[in-house]
Formats: sequence, C-alpha cells, structure tokens
Amino acid sequence: MCICVNCDLLVFCSLYQTIEILHKESLSFELDQIVEFEPRKSNIIVNINSSENSIKHEWDVISCESFVLNLSKYNVS
Repeated sequence: MCICVNCDLLVFCSLYQTIEILHKESLSFELDQIVEFEPRKSNIIVNINSSENSIKHEWDVISCESFVLNLSKYNVS
C-alpha cells in the first residue's frame, strides 16, 4: 500500500502527482493549485500483474524521508 495517502504533504508532492497519473486516475486536486516539491529519498515498489489479455502495474511509495503522518488527510469513500 502506498504511504502517500497518509501524508500531510500529499497535495504538494510531485511524486504523488506522478503516481496518480501513472495509475490513470483523476487527480484529487487541481494541478494549478499545487505548490510542488520533490520528496527526499523516496522508495517505490512496482507490482506487475499479468493475465492472458492484460498487464497491470501498481506503483506504491513504501518509504519517504519527507513523509509527515496525517491519518485524516486523504478521505477514501
């Protein structure tokens, strides 16, 4: 699981923005409202799942020196 969803810096993070684009998901914030920063020493795991007709990729940040815990930052319904 990606730790970004529990980070207080989520909406400012260029890495999170890139991962959402790679997931082909709609961004949870507007691009013109972002004050970008580059997180320090982030580690990403890429899981590759294949079936007969498709290959799916999942990108998860598993560690990041810029991480600031906020368990209520990202509200998943």
